[in-house]
Amino acid sequence: MTMIEKAKAELASIEEAIEYEELNDRAYLKWYTYLLRQRRILKRFIKKYEKVEKLKQKDSDEFAKTFTFYPEIEKKAEV
Repeated sequence: MTMIEKAKAELASIEEAIEYEELNDRAYLKWYTYLLRQRRILKRFIKKYEKVEKLKQKDSDEFAKTFTFYPEIEKKAEV
């Protein structure tokens, strides 16, 4: 399990716990605020991680496009 999968699983369990606390009239206010804080941190982490992954994919796509031209140049040089 990767780090992002663990974070998403943790976020799901926190969402469930928050829902449970809301149903219990927020009996444990400190616990409830802790859960809200953790949810915010995890959402921010996941968002940044996904953004970085998109940038990596974009960079690798551009990298691949760049190197598709080199075999053509080598073929022209051989002819």
